Amino acid sequence: MLDQQSVYFLQLLSQELHNTPVAFVPDGTPDWKRIYQLSRIHYVSALLYQTLSDLKLTEALEPALEKFWAASTVSILYQQVRNTASLTEIYDRFLQAGIRPLVVKGLVCRSLYKHPDLRVSSDEDLLVPRQDFYKADAVLQQAGYVPCQPPEEHLLDDLQEITYKNPATPLVLEMHINLFGKRNNWRVDGNTLFEHCFQTSQAHEIDGRQIFSLSHTDHALFLLLHLYKHLMVCGAGIRQILDFALYARRYGDKIDWAYLIQCAKHLHAYKVLQAIVNIIHNYFHVEPKKLHVPPSVVDPALDPDPLLEDMLTGGVYGHATRERLHASTLLSANFDSRTGKLGMLFPGRRRLVEGYPYVSKHPYLLPVAWMHRAVRFLGKMHRRGMTDTAAGFKTGHKRLKLLKKYDIDQF
Repeated sequence: MLDQQSVYFLQLLSQELHNTPVAFVPDGTPDWKRIYQLSRIHYVSALLYQTLSDLKLTEALEPALEKFWAASTVSILYQQVRNTASLTEIYDRFLQAGIRPLVVKGLVCRSLYKHPDLRVSSDEDLLVPRQDFYKADAVLQQAGYVPCQPPEEHLLDDLQEITYKNPATPLVLEMHINLFGKRNNWRVDGNTLFEHCFQTSQAHEIDGRQIFSLSHTDHALFLLLHLYKHLMVCGAGIRQILDFALYARRYGDKIDWAYLIQCAKHLHAYKVLQAIVNIIHNYFHVEPKKLHVPPSVVDPALDPDPLLEDMLTGGVYGHATRERLHASTLLSANFDSRTGKLGMLFPGRRRLVEGYPYVSKHPYLLPVAWMHRAVRFLGKMHRRGMTDTAAGFKTGHKRLKLLKKYDIDQF
């Protein structure tokens, strides 16, 4: 059972899915500080402030909270406008160079919101064909973007993406070679479902510019699987469900649901899809038929609340508490190696390559990576004051039990 403030938070957020404002008539007095904290850990504070403004509820806030919330909304808007301008500029350069990366999430999802630049992105994800990667790298470096690690050929075989940053802009670009990485078999299988994606890509016109992305079916499937991937380890945020709901509402009639359901079942994400549909219906007040979801997906007997509560508690990346951070270590070991505590202490090369890329070129340095990882982990614990490892393991076991309820442990 969700607490009342979480229900209020979701009621306010649901306004994004309705063309006309839905009356907000709370049963009790909203705890606006609590609602603000929820919006902050889920990266929707700017969206929610705009909603409060539209509903003429900002005057119900304490003056200090209202002033701070308003100022942070302006700051968020300013930075996102800059990031979006930087992204469209570099994307134009790609097209001029004869490269057509696919934008996933980010800009495409933002375009579905009433106020797009209030839906922030911490980075922008671009999927580029492997054969075009070095051409894209040259375009980026000529524009002042610097890779966080040298994109050597052997790394492209193992990594999910290379991150680029530009000192002249806050925009962070993640250039994907594949969508899910190769840390475990589930991710490898997930990548195979998108091998055709460049041949079936979809053009979007956003702010008068042509942007290419995944087909509508592939993008909806990716949003589902991306959420599932995050649930496996740290957790997923409520904004990912909102993205999925907005995408399905706008493009649901163009989605091949039979294929999406087949893929979801193949990767054990079908029950998560059913839970998402129930959350959208129960808390965002959008009927499944408005999403164009087939009736067979709807299972009223499936209780989505435990999953929703886990998502609300964890925040946008599942890192809202120290215990969640610790728990992610346990769950990574469970899903990536299937060797329990031994896998947690001595993970395989595939799992370590993202944080310690030297093991890609030199697999014999795996023991060095284990020691490097242990030192880094202990240092991080010390800096964060995380001395109670038992609490982290307890949270991890609790989350693992929860995930089993939605078949997230089966692959």
